[in-house]
Amino acid sequence: MRFRGKYDFSSLFLFFYSCFQPLTQPIESSFHKVRLDDYAQPVLYSPQEKPGSRQTHVLFSRCYEVQTQNYEHLERGGPLFEEDPRYPALWMKCWVDGQNVPIIRKPVSEWDWSYVKTKYPCSFFWAADIPWPRNKRVQVVLQGEFLVPSHPGKKDSFEYIDNVGVAGSGSAPYEEISFTFDLSAIAQSIPGIGKIDSSLFWWWLCDSFFLIHPRGYRIKNGKVRWSFEKVWKLDEKFRVEWYAWYRE
Repeated sequence: MRFRGKYDFSSLFLFFYSCFQPLTQPIESSFHKVRLDDYAQPVLYSPQEKPGSRQTHVLFSRCYEVQTQNYEHLERGGPLFEEDPRYPALWMKCWVDGQNVPIIRKPVSEWDWSYVKTKYPCSFFWAADIPWPRNKRVQVVLQGEFLVPSHPGKKDSFEYIDNVGVAGSGSAPYEEISFTFDLSAIAQSIPGIGKIDSSLFWWWLCDSFFLIHPRGYRIKNGKVRWSFEKVWKLDEKFRVEWYAWYRE
């Protein structure tokens, strides 16, 4: 193909789009994103190097189900989790239909821009090579652990980025997405909870132990849960802040 005179950029765009369209369309139409469930639980530990002190860790798991269509392929370096810079993961593991899949922590400079990056600050992400079979309901499980840094004040917090789905890709939306912060374990460890002679009585009376964001959640049996249906794209931060009584 020869171009004479000025380039017709609209023609160039249509030419390259037509070249890549046959490659991208099968991938976009090869998934039916069924559901995604995130679960995070803050727990208190006593570190061996500091007897008598307490540290908060967060145990995290993500499980999502995908119904594949008539297209088998290996997704190389697919991003599975984007880290908040203030809360790096201590470790992460991944399973696809019960089979362990190596997962690697990468700097954001290695991000594959064919994926949509989060709008929030992010320095590292976790990625894996995911084998997608043909015409099967696949379950992907991600597990990790985070150390909550101790702040100078009397409050600790944890938040993480959830960036899932692709808007306008032509694929079907997630049928359901849920996020759960299980605060039952850390709440049960609060000493003298509800007792008038406790130094923490005022915090309990004013219901100020935990601050939760964003709104729209429900609480049952100490578990904070957000639920969304028919979602194509979600890029949100989920945050819990609590009074650090264990550092008094």
